[in-house]
Amino acid sequence: MKTRWLWTGGLSIGAASLVLGYVAGRARASVLQAEPMTYRGVLTDLSGVPLTGTKNVQIQFWDQATGGAIQCSIGPIAATLAGGAFEIALPDTCSTAVHATRDLWAEVFVDGGSLNRTKLGAVPYALEADNASNAVGALGTRLAAIEARLARDTSGAPKRICTGSTPIGSTAWQVYGTGDVQVRVDTSACNFTTRPLYIPALVGENLLYISSGGSTPYVIEATATTQFDIYVTGSTPANANANKWHIEWIGVGN
Repeated sequence: MKTRWLWTGGLSIGAASLVLGYVAGRARASVLQAEPMTYRGVLTDLSGVPLTGTKNVQIQFWDQATGGAIQCSIGPIAATLAGGAFEIALPDTCSTAVHATRDLWAEVFVDGGSLNRTKLGAVPYALEADNASNAVGALGTRLAAIEARLARDTSGAPKRICTGSTPIGSTAWQVYGTGDVQVRVDTSACNFTTRPLYIPALVGENLLYISSGGSTPYVIEATATTQFDIYVTGSTPANANANKWHIEWIGVGN
């Protein structure tokens, strides 16, 4: 049986991300540090489950969607997947091609199979990011301040921030035990590929002082990228919604 994958990918320079949508997923170009250009991608199976292990990855950059000429190429390289994600540092020839050619298409091969070409819609941002990395004076100071506020883990790796809320007045509270309620919070729209950090809060208009548990997420490892549960004492589903109790949350991850 022929194996098929789904993927997202894009160019990146440095650490902070500006995100653009395009057909295959997300292209990213980062600012603030004059670091080597890399290509980042995420491989999943057709059910959306991130792949693991090692895959042989080759990347070719073309000047046309079909036909045309290869502007640069790297690989095959044995790439170890972490939550389906891989990152490959590009040679100087590819950095030169990106700066010289504003319209490029990336063709990724995984274990010899092509995932088709995808236009790098973020190339103009990559060029601007490269310029921003050399900013001085007031602009450089301002960019440095932005970098200081970016979400990072303790190793310094950048993280995405996603926020959300259950519906005010119509949260899907369920009875849990006697005098308690429970709700499952859907975070799938964030498209996390690894287990994120969830920071929830119980918010409402009345009687919050009688409750407890609203800031304690219950996270099941198998579904951590798409949901978490909250258990709150001191109410019923009807009363919780009458008091506009709902969950507002922040997710930090990749």
